[in-house]
Amino acid sequence: MRYQVILEIDDEDAEDAGSTEPLRKELIYNFPAEYVDEIVLNQQPVIARFKLIELSSAVAPSNE
Repeated sequence: MRYQVILEIDDEDAEDAGSTEPLRKELIYNFPAEYVDEIVLNQQPVIARFKLIELSSAVAPSNE
């Protein structure tokens, strides 16, 4: 079974978004609550590499 992971992006990450290097953060493993005490991660958490890209704000269509 594949497990879901969470990548938390903080305000401080947005400040570093202009860098040419990708940002790096540890993934948080989202194991099912009923198995948290039974599942053991047998390695270091994976480091995600990502880049934040600012999106231009979309213009809402007019109802004319």
